[in-house]
Amino acid sequence: MNEVKNYKTAINLAKFLSFIGWAMIVIGILLMISMIGLSYGITNVMGGLALIMGSQITRATAENANTTAQILEILKKETK
Repeated sequence: MNEVKNYKTAINLAKFLSFIGWAMIVIGILLMISMIGLSYGITNVMGGLALIMGSQITRATAENANTTAQILEILKKETK
């Protein structure tokens, strides 16, 4: 069990979702500026912010798990 798990898939998915969130914010702002759909623009911006927040939490959790696994491996080597 000396294998350290990498959560690359979760981290990459979180990066992709963060990109989608930023795109939603830009589209929402453009909708609000053009006055085509003020409520749709606000909804897009709020949804984009929620998506970014969720993806940042996911990245932080995955990176924390990676770091914790690395610390565990170091401690195991020190106790041998």
